[in-house]
Amino acid sequence: MEKAYTPITAKYHCTDSVSIHDQNTLAALGHPKITLPFTDATYILQFDGQINAGFDLTGIVPTLEGSTVVITLPEPTEISHETSDVQLVYEKENIANPLKAGEESEWIAEQKSAMLDRAVSLGLYDEAKTNA
Repeated sequence: MEKAYTPITAKYHCTDSVSIHDQNTLAALGHPKITLPFTDATYILQFDGQINAGFDLTGIVPTLEGSTVVITLPEPTEISHETSDVQLVYEKENIANPLKAGEESEWIAEQKSAMLDRAVSLGLYDEAKTNA
């Protein structure tokens, strides 16, 4: 299957952080709202990221107006969203509630949606249209 050509016409660089507070509960016993004392843990992760925006050119609509070809682009979209340099800047770990492998990826993934919303509100898609 051929991949669609999606040129990047705007970039948004960001640094974000996520604060996680976790405490074990009796969820396994059917009581998810009952917390266990002395099992709280807190983590603050900081990371850099880049959101690339542009256009899916499979959605272009060419029309002929007299002797002029007019190309109508679709609305801009998120092409990619990478994060890097994840750093643990604060940790209050608990031996009864340690950070599990992969959990930080889940927390960062949740932040990506908020980061995209912020980038769009700050004009990422407007810049993509202007640069196109």
